[in-house]
Amino acid sequence: MNLVSSINDYYLVQETIGVGSQSETKKAICKETGQKVAIQIYHLPLENRQSLYDVIEMRRDLDHPCICRLLEVLETESDLFIVTEFVVGINLLQYIATNGKIIEPDLSNLIHSLVDALNYLHERGIMVLNLSPEHLFITSDYDSNVILKIMNFSCAQNSTGQNVADSGISPYFSSPEVILCSNCTTKSDMWSLGAIVYLLACGYPPFFEKKDSVLLVKTLNGDYKFNSPAWNGSSDTAQNFIRNTLTANPDDRLSAQEARTHVFLNQNSQSDVGSDETITNEDLQATPKEYPFLKVPIVKEPTGLKAKYLKVLAPFLRCRKCKN
Repeated sequence: MNLVSSINDYYLVQETIGVGSQSETKKAICKETGQKVAIQIYHLPLENRQSLYDVIEMRRDLDHPCICRLLEVLETESDLFIVTEFVVGINLLQYIATNGKIIEPDLSNLIHSLVDALNYLHERGIMVLNLSPEHLFITSDYDSNVILKIMNFSCAQNSTGQNVADSGISPYFSSPEVILCSNCTTKSDMWSLGAIVYLLACGYPPFFEKKDSVLLVKTLNGDYKFNSPAWNGSSDTAQNFIRNTLTANPDDRLSAQEARTHVFLNQNSQSDVGSDETITNEDLQATPKEYPFLKVPIVKEPTGLKAKYLKVLAPFLRCRKCKN
C-alpha cells in the first residue's frame, strides 16, 4: 500500500461516529466524488499493521448487500485509514435494548438476510468470529428491503488457515470453541447466529448469568432453555432453528447453506416489511414512522430494565483483544 501525506488531501473528515480501543470511526466526504463514507482510523506504526492487512485482504473483493463494503485503504507513517460505505441504520443491540424482541415473521425475514451474508462469506472461506448484535446494523438494501448488515471484521480469519481464535470474544454470543481458543470453523459463526436469533426472539440472550463461572459452564455445555412467559407462542420451527445452530458440538450445527433452506427462514411475513411499501435512506434519517418493527433512529435513551440490560451486556460484547 502506498503512503499518503494526509487523509485530508482526499477526504473532508467530519465528526466521530464510533470509538474502539484501537480505532475510531469518523464520517467523511470524498473530495473527488462528494460521496459520504465512514473512515475507521487506526493509530498504529507500520510494523504493527499485519493483522489489519490480513483482514483488509479478505474484505477487498467482498460484494454483498448485507456486508459493509470496503472502498479503499490509505496509510500514513502514523495511521491506517479503512474507508467503507456509510451505512444509514441502527445498531442491533441498541434496537433490542430500546424496543425489545421482534415478532417472528419479521425476524424470519431479517435473519434470512444475515444467513445469506454468512453463506456468501463461508463459501469464500471467511469466518467472522465476532458476530454479535453490536456488530450488526438494521438498514435497507438497494431494493429498500429491511436487512441486517455485518459491519465488523476485526477478528475475521480464513477458514483454510490456522483456525484458532486469537482471543475469547463475547461470552454471550461466541461458540465454545472460540471461547476455548480451540479449532474454529465456519460453524463457529452459526453458533453466534443461533444466539442472536434467541436474543431477537425473546429479548434476552440464551446465556446470561451474573457469575462468569456459571455463564462459562452453561455456554460450554450449550445449556439454555425456552422459558415461559418469554417463549409462549413461539413456533416449533423457530425453536428448532435455534436448537440446530446453538448446539455445543459443531458437527451438529447447521451450515449457512443448510440454514437457508430451513422452514423458519422461509415463512411469509405478515407485516409490510419488504412489501411494496419501501423504506428509503431518507426515511431512515427522518422522524421515525410506524413501520412494522423498524423504528430508527432511536430518539430516546432506554430506561428501566432495558437500560440495565444494555449497561450490563454491552461491555462483554466486544472482543477482549480487538474491541472494535
